[in-house]
Amino acid sequence: MKIGFIGYGSMAEALASKWVTKHSLFIGGRNLEKAEKLAKKLGTDIKFGSEEEAASFGEIVV
Repeated sequence: MKIGFIGYGSMAEALASKWVTKHSLFIGGRNLEKAEKLAKKLGTDIKFGSEEEAASFGEIVV
């Protein structure tokens, strides 16, 4: 499943870390550096970008 996260705070990190091995994730937010930081922390295949991109990516948006 494709899951888009809008935000990169502690809640996004906690949920994404549980789903990263089973789903495709996209971390989105206003600050691309923070989105990239969380994406890289979670794994090499995690995409990141804007809030709009996260919403478009996800079958589910958190």
